[in-house]
Amino acid sequence: MKMNYMRFLNKVSLGRKPSPIRVLTAILQQSPPSMISMAGGMPNVGTFPVESASFKLRDGTHLEMNPTLMKQALQYCPTPGMPGLVEWLKTLQERKHNQHGLLNMESVDLLVTTGSQDGICKAMEAMVSPGDKVLVETPVYSGTLAILKPMDCDLLPVRSDSNGLDPSDLEKTMSKWNLSDVKDKNSDIPKLLYIIPNGGNPTGHGLTLNRKKAIYEIARKYDLLILEDDPYYYLQFNEPYVPSMLSMDVDGRVVRFDSFSKLISSGMRLGTVTGPKIILERISLHMQASVMHASSLSQMLLLQVLSHWGYDGFDHHVREVTHFYKEKKDQCIRAAEKHLKGLAEWSEPSGGMFLWLKLAVPDTYPMITVKARSREVLFVPGNAFQLDDRRPSQYVRASYSTCTEEDMNTAFKRLAGSCRRHQSPQVPTAVSSRRPFQRHTKDFCRNLLLLDMAIFYQFAEHHQPVLSADGCNTFSRRARTEGYDSPGQRTGSYRRVPTSPECIMDMPGLRDDFYTNLLDWSSRNMIAVALHNSTYIWNADSKVCQRVQISVPGASPAFYISSLSWDPRGRSLAIATNDGHINVCDVEKMTNSNHSQLRERCPIGAMLWTDIGIIR
Repeated sequence: MKMNYMRFLNKVSLGRKPSPIRVLTAILQQSPPSMISMAGGMPNVGTFPVESASFKLRDGTHLEMNPTLMKQALQYCPTPGMPGLVEWLKTLQERKHNQHGLLNMESVDLLVTTGSQDGICKAMEAMVSPGDKVLVETPVYSGTLAILKPMDCDLLPVRSDSNGLDPSDLEKTMSKWNLSDVKDKNSDIPKLLYIIPNGGNPTGHGLTLNRKKAIYEIARKYDLLILEDDPYYYLQFNEPYVPSMLSMDVDGRVVRFDSFSKLISSGMRLGTVTGPKIILERISLHMQASVMHASSLSQMLLLQVLSHWGYDGFDHHVREVTHFYKEKKDQCIRAAEKHLKGLAEWSEPSGGMFLWLKLAVPDTYPMITVKARSREVLFVPGNAFQLDDRRPSQYVRASYSTCTEEDMNTAFKRLAGSCRRHQSPQVPTAVSSRRPFQRHTKDFCRNLLLLDMAIFYQFAEHHQPVLSADGCNTFSRRARTEGYDSPGQRTGSYRRVPTSPECIMDMPGLRDDFYTNLLDWSSRNMIAVALHNSTYIWNADSKVCQRVQISVPGASPAFYISSLSWDPRGRSLAIATNDGHINVCDVEKMTNSNHSQLRERCPIGAMLWTDIGIIR
């Protein structure tokens, strides 16, 4: 199938042009010593304080970086990477992912990036536009969510299990569109599928060969580009390795991301992107305008190590690293079986560094961030890997990469204690009879709170305005007259309060920074809700929802609404933005009646109506 790569690239990416200076740097790298360059603004290597270096490997071997090599290591290099390293890695990719000759290596290229994370980020920035639909397996790596969420795209979850992403769920999701939509430029059919095929983060699960083949065929059917994020490819615990998606790519629809963080060093910040030349050219142009290239010093050190090893030595190192993490995984499973049986569920990881635990608690976030932390143990709550991190999750991610077996046992023992405490009902503390006044005060406040809620529900039923300033005194007087002066249950009957909601509004666009101020209920029984740069007013009586248009002169393109506040009469709504603007909207006429701006263009997080105006 012939690929039309223009379909996947966004406007920003297509608008990038080569940097003339970066082009000249690449030419100079390939030129003979007789070439005289007065083109690039390269610093003189004679001014660099470091002249040479020696590195000792764990087997005792010393690698020397002589002055000639050090000059290259401390100087600018071509954006795709040091030529010697790029060629070594291209050969490695062909050895590992083209054993059956399915790849057209003439149309495939490789870039060295500042870690695979930077490659993923730049690839997505080259292909994702606001409003695009992107397919991601769930749960999904939190770093990927950090890249995609600010892009204002629509993330479509695809279910995964102990065998990785489920092809049947992918087909179910894609079947909502017609095949003809693939060629329709105005269609919103998804174009990208992001997956971690081996040792998934956070699950530790990997795709089987049959699933990979099924996923690739679905991608061909709907013309999807696959982003194969595979930092744990060399940490598969079972041999032979499951072949990569790149190895079966006959169309040129796989962009593959590899990492040296798990094999050589995470601090060197080196990874690679392998895929179609047209796609990689756009990523390279982005690098030219941002990081220019990955660290030359890191690249030179990696090249020296790989050249010393050769491909057989690299394979030997991979086997050692994989064996190390397999033992860590086995230790982690033993510790979990010892301390978490009956409190958690898990399936054994097929690779990687993580154990994905389902705990017998409704939501792990409060337990992990408060209770477990107070017991001096850290895990990652499962909601960090959800598309909507506000939803509760029963899962936690446990990393076994750096812990000793003793530490794992201690950690899981502490986690088990937190689980049991979280499950147990809170037992009231006995109060001594020698302190009757304190006990009476506590019970009175508890009953007063019940009365407070009863009055609130009455207001909700009758659409009454809010209480006056002496509302607390009113509560106190009613409490005493209605028999709440002493502890006990209320003897009168409550009004019947509906337990099902009258209206449900799905508002995924609520911003995280000021979300508590983005909803306000007026005294006239109307609710105002802000979603990004729009405001909606819902009338509880008429059940009508209207959008309020506001005018913000000179606002930045990224402006959004940061807070809302109704006036006491419920006739005017103040709408504030992150640029320091305040618009006052006349709700009856649905028009802006006033506008002001702070001197400092900063977000307005809260407002309060007073007799003299609005306090912010």
